[in-house]
Amino acid sequence: MEKNKKSVKANILNMQEVQAAAECLAEDYIQFLNYMGNNTVKLTARTIRLGKKDCFEINSLFHCAPEIWQGAGRTQEYYVEIDYFFCFSIYYGIIRPFKKGSSFLVEMTGKKEQFLKMTSTQRYGIMLTYMFGEYLWSENSDGCTNDFSHALIRDECMPVDYSQITDMRSFKYIYLTFPRLFSVFGLLEIKWVETLEKDDKNGMHHIRLTSLGTDIFRFIRIRDLLSLWDEERIPYLLNKFTALGSTIDDVKAFMQPESTSGDVTYILKVELGSCMRKIRIGGRATLEELHEAIQRAVDFDNDHMYCFTIGFGRTKKSYYHPYCRDEAYLANEVYLQEILLYEKMKFEYLFDFGDCWRFEITVEKILPEYTENAGVIEQKGRNPEQYWDEF
Repeated sequence: MEKNKKSVKANILNMQEVQAAAECLAEDYIQFLNYMGNNTVKLTARTIRLGKKDCFEINSLFHCAPEIWQGAGRTQEYYVEIDYFFCFSIYYGIIRPFKKGSSFLVEMTGKKEQFLKMTSTQRYGIMLTYMFGEYLWSENSDGCTNDFSHALIRDECMPVDYSQITDMRSFKYIYLTFPRLFSVFGLLEIKWVETLEKDDKNGMHHIRLTSLGTDIFRFIRIRDLLSLWDEERIPYLLNKFTALGSTIDDVKAFMQPESTSGDVTYILKVELGSCMRKIRIGGRATLEELHEAIQRAVDFDNDHMYCFTIGFGRTKKSYYHPYCRDEAYLANEVYLQEILLYEKMKFEYLFDFGDCWRFEITVEKILPEYTENAGVIEQKGRNPEQYWDEF
């Protein structure tokens, strides 16, 4: 009987606590969007991220978990709330990078209004889903991530009690993502150090799970989440967070690309050493079709596996040959229009995991017209010799 009571409790959230956390998160995210929309924000050319000055100014507008850095001397990866908002916004097409002259800028899309029309708790559920389903898995973890994860799944998914305080001073030389991001969502409280030492990359004195944090980790059953394959996490979380007021159809509608018409054409410059081919291809083409176009362009035999690696930082994804069924993303299941390509963006096409032919692809132009069949429109240099006669 007692076990059944615990099971019921594990599936109930305190909606007043959820609402308070959702409103705080919404306030910070709207501040982020307003800053991005009201200022000329230039992204760094190498990483396509926000510059130090913009990060420092945006951080000063936050209320959930602002960093305590003094001065604008740190890059985006040291502002986890900003980095999360930035990656979330690009992932769902709310903001879009574009090239203007020699600078990379950002612009708002129609997805912003679509997202803001939802209730704060609906948005909170979608943002929790992205955090637990994508963001926290997309780069190498913090030094304390494993310890923290193990603490969360003790006692069969019953996290450490929210009255327990965890000393964080031993991690002063590591910038810790997990605790900061959980604090942004109201899942954890952070006590910052009173004086930040020069070599301190952490800034936290101690942390403590909130009662909402304890309930959320019970609710999503963190042990079950950690056992899922990459492609299973998002559907699992979406089903959980329908309790926050979103239907699966609402969420799927938001997740769709802003434009699904495919009435765009990409001019892609494909390079390998001295070999260059410019390919014209429509937005309705899949990455599998782009692979086939490249194979024809360089006269390869199309007889090996491949993958495309697209994006940067936590938005980076690899899309594999359709036979690689254990991979999360397959090239024949994604259209070019869904990848939110922008002019001058670069990505990689790796063909043959043994010989490793690495092609660099640059988005030269995006044209507002439809192209049905892909083809080469310009070429320089000889085709690479896929096989050669050793005798």
